[in-house]
Amino acid sequence: MSDDFEVKSIDKGFGKTIKIKIAKWKNNNYLDIREYYEDENGEPCPTKKGVRVAFDVLDEIIEGINLAKEKVAEE
Repeated sequence: MSDDFEVKSIDKGFGKTIKIKIAKWKNNNYLDIREYYEDENGEPCPTKKGVRVAFDVLDEIIEGINLAKEKVAEE
């Protein structure tokens, strides 16, 4: 696998996307979820809006997202 592997891209409109990637750093894999914008040449550029987490906490993060989803569904 190269340094980054894009898993999914979500269009936010107005030239912005959220990219979900597997990123490799110092021989460890991380999940990176980050907002990107298009520069003047139409190339995607990452913003500071995002998070990179180690795979060893990924199950806890998924659990938290599912709990948040359930909470919103209750309202």
